[in-house]
Amino acid sequence: MIRGKIENIFLLFLFALPFWALLSAKIIAFIMPVLGIAGAYIFFSAPEKKLPRWLWGIYILLLLFWFSCKWTIMPLPDYLNDMLPTSLLLVAGCFAVLGASHTKLEPAHLLVLPVTWLLLAAFLLFEKYTGHSLRKLFYGLLEKEMRSDLVSVLNKQTCILAFLLLPSLLAAWQGGWLWLKRLFPALAIAAITALLYKSASQIAQVALAVTLLFLLFPTRLKLAWGGLVLGIGAAILLMPWWLALLHDFLMPYAVVPSSFLGQASAAARLEIWDALARYLMQSPFTGFGVDATRHIQDLNIQGQFYKGETVVHPHNFTLQLWFEFGVAGALWGSIFVIYLVRRIQKAEITRGARKLLLASSMGVLVAAFTGWGLWQGWWIGFLFLYAAIWQSLLARAPSNAPATA
Repeated sequence: MIRGKIENIFLLFLFALPFWALLSAKIIAFIMPVLGIAGAYIFFSAPEKKLPRWLWGIYILLLLFWFSCKWTIMPLPDYLNDMLPTSLLLVAGCFAVLGASHTKLEPAHLLVLPVTWLLLAAFLLFEKYTGHSLRKLFYGLLEKEMRSDLVSVLNKQTCILAFLLLPSLLAAWQGGWLWLKRLFPALAIAAITALLYKSASQIAQVALAVTLLFLLFPTRLKLAWGGLVLGIGAAILLMPWWLALLHDFLMPYAVVPSSFLGQASAAARLEIWDALARYLMQSPFTGFGVDATRHIQDLNIQGQFYKGETVVHPHNFTLQLWFEFGVAGALWGSIFVIYLVRRIQKAEITRGARKLLLASSMGVLVAAFTGWGLWQGWWIGFLFLYAAIWQSLLARAPSNAPATA
């Protein structure tokens, strides 16, 4: 009885992810531990439970976290203060996904995701097309006080909307309501098109373009899967050298304000990547420890477009793994991501569900290559809750093997 109530609340909170993003992306970092605790109870109270192999990847990452304190450039007390909340978020995220793999979705739960997705879309469209901010309703702040951070907040919410498009479509389809099956796809396509047309989030635009492109991926062709994992592995393991080439190739286009790269402030990001890739060569085998870019003062950034002396976030998860953990971090990243892709390939789900899962995941992966710092609380929370949503949806799909997808 108690387990059923906790499971119900867990699923309602999980599938209301677009609503939490509507309030603030940062709230996701606070919702995650709550769902982690509920997920742990659901998992440990399940009659049959099996730990999936992907957990080994998180174990190894946590070991890298704590072993890197031996070579970090940060003062040890500051390092430990940073690591403890991040480690707890990772553990909570694991339990959220494990809990999701042992739940039973009801139509009411499936309704929550597409409805809150449309709510977030309507909220963003209103702000984009009217120029008025509704945030003061949530924060009690004057509109002018929100302007300094408004673009960043809107961009994060737009990205979350793009990432959750395909899971929301699948939830609407699985829910069983004929009106939702017919209405939601049309509303979702119209909303996301109108939003990205006015959006300043080039990450969301690129992620959605990649998502749509991967809907054409030949999932029945083994050679295509081989090429995909080979490309991902090469991208991660050779990232510092790729970035040096990208800097030289893309900078002439990034400095043009009217270009797509210019509007995305890509020139500043290219300067950051180039400086970090060059500095990494001083310690490529061990790196410099977690969040080292915040403390290194002699990065020698060109400074034509990026004016800071230190870097808060590398904006590239692969470069961040390289910079913080060295070769071990790069190997971990490549093996873990390739493993997840292989699980998508081999999961016992329908061909349509496989296409949706792969396409959506590739959109998120591209955003991780170009977007935020890997250890930002809201981003960690979103990634695990995104995985938990897919786990719940696929557990309901035909011919599924739970906890392995």
